[in-house]
Amino acid sequence: MRRLLFVLLACVVAAPVASVEALTLDGFRGESVSNKAPRAIGRLIIPRLSVNEKMYVGISDREFDIGVGKWPGTPRAGEMGNLVIGGHRTSGTRPFYNVDKLRRGDIIIVVEGKKRVRYKVTNKMIVKPTAMWITKQSTDATLTLFSCHPKGSTKQRYIIRATMMK
Repeated sequence: MRRLLFVLLACVVAAPVASVEALTLDGFRGESVSNKAPRAIGRLIIPRLSVNEKMYVGISDREFDIGVGKWPGTPRAGEMGNLVIGGHRTSGTRPFYNVDKLRRGDIIIVVEGKKRVRYKVTNKMIVKPTAMWITKQSTDATLTLFSCHPKGSTKQRYIIRATMMK
């Protein structure tokens, strides 16, 4: 009996973790919406940075390695609320490599479905990785971009806030 218990315990300890993917986004809880290969739902275009990336639903490395990821449950482009999009700075396609070069008044375009929505940058800030308030919904149509900061580090997050242009 003792030997059987030891064998069972050894099997449990040696068993692989079900999903490491959900534990990462360098501080944020990464989330993918399915096990299927990601399918692009739109594009993120930032003229000042020469960025034109495919956008996927999910905020894990799976999406970030091939484009940018839309935070699940946030509104579609142009709808009321806070659309939250994340991406890598120094790995994958590096869409946010120069995100710190954006300035107030710069234009960000989100294409989702048949909508092409323009947002104007209103604010930028650096926050801790635990600052989940960046995903809080708003009563206006807003956009939040997030990425790690500084380049090559996961110690902080670089945040860009923008409002939909009328």
